[in-house]
Formats: sequence, C-alpha cells, structure tokens
Amino acid sequence: RKHFDQDQMMKIMNTCIRRFSKGDNKALAVMIKLLTGLETSAVAALKWKDLKYVKDFDTYQLLVQRGASFDGKTVNPFSKKEAYRKVPLPAFLTDFLFQEKDRQKKILNIIDDKQLKEQSMIGGGSHSINGVMVIWSPSQLNEYIRRLMKPYIGKEMILLPSEKNEFEEVDLRNYNGD
Repeated sequence: RKHFDQDQMMKIMNTCIRRFSKGDNKALAVMIKLLTGLETSAVAALKWKDLKYVKDFDTYQLLVQRGASFDGKTVNPFSKKEAYRKVPLPAFLTDFLFQEKDRQKKILNIIDDKQLKEQSMIGGGSHSINGVMVIWSPSQLNEYIRRLMKPYIGKEMILLPSEKNEFEEVDLRNYNGD
C-alpha cells in the first residue's frame, strides 16, 4: 500500500499539530510533505520568500526551486527546469506556516517580513551551529518522519535480493528515502 487511509492520516496530522503547538517545527515539515507530496530535500530547502500569495485565487502557493543536500550543508537550485514547480497550499497548512513565521520572527527578534525572506521555513531560527542558523537536513527530517509515523503504519514487508542470491524480507518502515 502506498497511501494512508483517512484514519491514519488524521492520527498523523493530530500528532503533528500537537508537536507543532509545543514548538517542534519539524512537525511542520511532516505536514508539508503529507499535504503537498514534496520530497524531503525540497521541504528542507524552502525559504520564506518561496511562500507566495495568489491574488486571483485568494490562496498561497510554494515556489519549489531548490533542494538541500542529504546532510543539509548545501542548498542548490534544481539542475533541470522541469523540477521547478508551484504547489498550491490548503488554507489549513497556510495557517500553520504563518504561525511558524511569527514564531521565527519572535525568536530572531525580527519585525519586518523582508528580513525573514532568506530564512529557512523548517529549522529557521530553531537551532544554530557556531552561532550560524542552519536548516534541518533531509537526513534529520527523514529520521524524524520515520519515528513519528512508525506507530501509524503497519508492517510493509517486501523481498529484496541479499548477497547470497537469495531474498531477504525487509520492513519498508525502516526505509530511509522519500
């Protein structure tokens, strides 16, 4: 199975909302992934300048134009123009994004939104290394997502080839990718 049923989705979202309300902005990354289908590297690379208002539809969208390296040390524009996209956001998610934006402005003591535009949406203002604000890396986010979702996902066993030309049963809940 490659999707969540409604009950699983509600449980995961409620867990994310609880964690987010306690200041855990990585839960916002899970919500973005679940509601937009974006890859972890794209979510980790989102900046506040990527959140755009679409006047004609009275809604917001994300401009997805870069990805973060697995370790989160570099963020680069996509190499192919086909990878760039605009993703519409449900109002539900937009509300949480603005809560996070306000939280980061308070943490960073910023008044003007323009000062925040280059800051990371996920992890921005939440942690630093040697005084420099850093993003949550895709590997950190994937680990967080696996731990958060594990209670809601049943075993998903598949057979993978092993070194001895035999097959080994592997639980997909331990998979490291998107």
